[in-house]
Amino acid sequence: MKKERTFTPIQNYGISKVYNIPQSSVYQFKATSTRVVFETFANYSKTFAEDHNTTFTLGTSVQNDLFDGIYASGINVPNNSYDFAQLNLTDPQNEQRSLNSGFADKRLTSFFGRIQYDYQGKYLFSGLIRRDGSSAFIKEFRFDQFWACDYRLENFRRKLLKG
Repeated sequence: MKKERTFTPIQNYGISKVYNIPQSSVYQFKATSTRVVFETFANYSKTFAEDHNTTFTLGTSVQNDLFDGIYASGINVPNNSYDFAQLNLTDPQNEQRSLNSGFADKRLTSFFGRIQYDYQGKYLFSGLIRRDGSSAFIKEFRFDQFWACDYRLENFRRKLLKG
């Protein structure tokens, strides 16, 4: 939880100065922000005929962000003093007095799977697919799939690095 109070006193630097502040003001807020993350995955590896190596991974990730805050400001603080910089002491009839609040509950969810294969550590293949969802998007576009694949010749790479 975060709380803050800011007081701006009346400032008079002289006639027609741009930095003059004709009214004192106070701004206060209190906000709570919470993030919960849960991730889990499982791996399975298997070698066949001594030369074929495979690894399978399945997993999920869930994130929930909660925010709740209230913001208020008022002007004409009594005695132009921080000691009196309380919202209940400011001018209640002034139109510049404000009260706002905010709330957010955003969620992210992912499911993923990966397959890796190599033959004698020389020829490598990897494939990944995931399905991600976010509550920040409208219902029709909330979830989508993403995929990637990779193929490498490890022997070719070693020769390049040797020069």
